[in-house]
Amino acid sequence: MNEFRETVSQFRNAMREEGERSTCPGLQTILHREQVAKSFRLRWAAAAAVILLTLGAVPVYQDAVYKNAQKEREAAQEQADILLLEQINAGLSRSVSPAMAPLMGLH
Repeated sequence: MNEFRETVSQFRNAMREEGERSTCPGLQTILHREQVAKSFRLRWAAAAAVILLTLGAVPVYQDAVYKNAQKEREAAQEQADILLLEQINAGLSRSVSPAMAPLMGLH
C-alpha cells in the first residue's frame, strides 16, 4: 500500500511541476483557437452540404434525361404510326388491286 501512495505522490508532484513550467494560454489565444476550430467546422459543413446537393441532383438529372428520351421515342413511334396509316389509306382508296392494275391498263 505504501508503494501505491508513493507512486501517486510522485505522479502528483510531476503534474505540479509540469503545471508550473508550462504557461497558461491567454484568453485571446483560447478564443482565437475556438474561432479557428469553428471556422474549420463550418467549412466541413459547407463541403458536406455541397456534396449532398450534388448527389441529390444526379438522380433528378437522370430522370429528366430518361423522360426526354422517352418523349422522343414516343414521338418517333407516333410518326411511324401516322405513316403506316397513310399507307393503309392509300391502299384502301385504290379502285383496283395492284395485282389487277396491269390487266386493266392502270399502271
